[in-house]
Parts: sequence; structure tokens; C-alpha cells
Amino acid sequence: MSVIDKIKELIKENNGYMSTAILDKNKISRNYLKFLIEKN
Repeated sequence: MSVIDKIKELIKENNGYMSTAILDKNKISRNYLKFLIEKN
């Protein structure tokens, strides 16, 4: 499972909202996330 898939799963589990809580819990930084989204 790619990182993007993992993030999409997390967002789905969180009712479509991307909270700081999930990001922190999974050690995903906002900047890294932005980078991944722009990259795809």
C-alpha cells in the first residue's frame, strides 16, 4: 500500500476530514503531505 493510499484510508476513517490529529498520530507532516499531493 502506497503512502497516498494510506493517507486516503485515514481520511476516509476520519469522515473525509483531514485533521492534525491523524497527521500527528501517523507522523505525517503537512508539508510532506502537500508534496505528495502535488506530486500525484
